[in-house]
Amino acid sequence: MLWPAETIYDPWHYVPVLARKPGALRNGAPFRDWVLPTAMAVIRRKLKAVSDGDRQMVSILSCVAADGIAAVEAACKEALDQGVFSAPVVINILARSRDLSPAPLLLTPATLRLAEVHALAKHYAGGGPISPIHLEKAILFSSGGK
Repeated sequence: MLWPAETIYDPWHYVPVLARKPGALRNGAPFRDWVLPTAMAVIRRKLKAVSDGDRQMVSILSCVAADGIAAVEAACKEALDQGVFSAPVVINILARSRDLSPAPLLLTPATLRLAEVHALAKHYAGGGPISPIHLEKAILFSSGGK
């Protein structure tokens, strides 16, 4: 006896396509019976009532590639706990949870002083208006470069 052909889809494979065609999230075969983690499923259901809900959900789903499904699920849960369910909120929560270490400080050379740079920039400008090129030359010269 022959069984009818059954197509099995991996919805995550098609998520990048959703960026161009977000409506496929509602109507596409790979997404029809897609079982998402609880908080993500709740947000998906709530976003169906919003005019750009498909596009917002695609933005949330696209974060899984970079942040992982557990982090996105946690961000969705946190957003729901706060009583909101929009993509910008979920993406903001994800961004805040990524790396809490401060950005590295850029160290300026000890010989670089603002008055010195300004005077050099004025010199390079020939006494006229100072342009970014004049400032760059002055900074380079002040820090030991030529």
